[in-house]
Amino acid sequence: MHARALIRKTTRLAVYCSIPFSASLFVAGLGDVQASAGLAGLGIQLSDLRPGYAVTDAGYLSALAVSRYNFTTVASLRQHRWLATYSVVYHRTGSLASVRSIIDAYSTTAEASWGFHSQLHGLCPGAFFTRFRLPAVGSESGACLGTGKSLGFKGHGATVLIFRQGPYVVSINAFATGHDPQSAVALARLVDSRIRLHALR
Repeated sequence: MHARALIRKTTRLAVYCSIPFSASLFVAGLGDVQASAGLAGLGIQLSDLRPGYAVTDAGYLSALAVSRYNFTTVASLRQHRWLATYSVVYHRTGSLASVRSIIDAYSTTAEASWGFHSQLHGLCPGAFFTRFRLPAVGSESGACLGTGKSLGFKGHGATVLIFRQGPYVVSINAFATGHDPQSAVALARLVDSRIRLHALR
């Protein structure tokens, strides 16, 4: 069974993992377009993963899609000066392993902080996931962990890790057999370093 279908066992994480891609993108002005450019180069890259992964989906998300995984509305996104969102999904050939990274760009760090808390409170509560204490990543960070037992799939695990660095909010979802949440933390640190090096200079 496909990893995405398996993760749909959890209602909240299903919203996160099944957002459709769309060319429809809200931007507030020319300066905002420039500020949100290059999001694809900031997230998880194929070279960051173990051999065997391939891109299965990649693109910018519409405001409607972003509002769904933020558990908010398009009007609220615009009120909080959301600019753009880029998502990429990788699956490992011959296994259920998958990794998805989503980067949201906001006009200010304060607005990005709102986006961070909106995602964290929307995704992590519930019977299937427990909060996971992780080393500091970015300016704000949080994570939740679903075990094979809680998800109903023996031997599998899922980590949802969210952090903010400056005006960017990054969401990383990793699902794999024998999953180690520290692998998601390592990927988050790579993305954090990339943002600080290339986007906050």
